[in-house]
Amino acid sequence: MNEVINNIKNEISENDVVLYMKGTSSMPQCGFSSRVAGVLNYLEVVYKDVNVLENEDLREGIKSFSEWPTIPQLYIKGEFVGGCDIITEMAMSGELDELLEKNKISYSSEAATKIREANKHIVLLHGAIDELIDKNMGQVTSTTLSNPNTFEKIYRTLKNQNFQRNRSMDILSLILAQKKEIPLDPCLLYTSPSPRDS
Repeated sequence: MNEVINNIKNEISENDVVLYMKGTSSMPQCGFSSRVAGVLNYLEVVYKDVNVLENEDLREGIKSFSEWPTIPQLYIKGEFVGGCDIITEMAMSGELDELLEKNKISYSSEAATKIREANKHIVLLHGAIDELIDKNMGQVTSTTLSNPNTFEKIYRTLKNQNFQRNRSMDILSLILAQKKEIPLDPCLLYTSPSPRDS
């Protein structure tokens, strides 16, 4: 294990940005790793990707090193930044831009702005659903959130109230169509725009 820890220390000291992930930047092998890699790729950040699936000792070693139980894990200038939810939140809030600038790491500010602009509707939808749940649906548990009927009830109520945020309705319709078990969290609903999007 000492050798693994030493290798980790070398990697994060020799590379400005390191992402420990499942799979590679071009072929992620889990949704959470894919999201963080997708953000970095879209922002045009140069980083080293390390596939923890290739080495079980590394997979456990990085968790021990950071004292963080999950993967992916992002390091910038040798410092642990966070996992998927934290990086997503930072991308949405602009904190990731600030951290990259502070550490003099090149990135596309235009792409960062596009990410936030493309996801404004997620925050609006989250707020509307929170208010709707408080008024009409009572306490919501993780079980009800994973039940497609919950989304159907939300959709019907919003529609009956002539909810005008069309993009939010589109997102909710998509959830219903795919019957996905997605928590009502704007960060978990987050998707990066395609680099080809204008």
